[in-house]
Amino acid sequence: MPFYFNDTTYFITCRTLDGEKIFNTDLAKKFILQQIIQATKKFDLKLFAFVILSNHYHLLFYLDRGQTLKKIVQQINGASSHLINKHNHIYRHIWEKYWQRFVWNEKIFMKVLGYVIGNPLKHQLVKDFNELEKYKFCSFAYTVKKEGREFAEDLILSVNALNLEEVLNFDKLK
Repeated sequence: MPFYFNDTTYFITCRTLDGEKIFNTDLAKKFILQQIIQATKKFDLKLFAFVILSNHYHLLFYLDRGQTLKKIVQQINGASSHLINKHNHIYRHIWEKYWQRFVWNEKIFMKVLGYVIGNPLKHQLVKDFNELEKYKFCSFAYTVKKEGREFAEDLILSVNALNLEEVLNFDKLK
């Protein structure tokens, strides 16, 4: 039986079944984003960061009542599954179980924040920070607006142990 904490910051990861790239269009990603927005309102989450990719998503948020975590994930995953199945005129399971981590201090929080907002770079969905800022399914642009571009870029680079040349020229590294 999972153990939940109240008044805690959570980092969750939800992956599609067998890592299948089901959410590979903007419309499909919008299905998840809509559910994240609804869950944020319904469960009064303080959402710090999110990213949605073709086969998984990450959330970093503060939760007053830890027991509601399972309900939050069920809403996001259940409703997004329903919408994508309806859109594709099929019925099948989409999500694997989710992974949760507790964020206990500021240092870990910053590492997780950098990891989440830099995830499209890590998975090479975008080529550079300019493209990352335009990626609609990640909170990088929000972090830039709130904390500044240099802060957001430095955070990603420090977390992913990359240097700027590697990030900006990853095509040449293949």
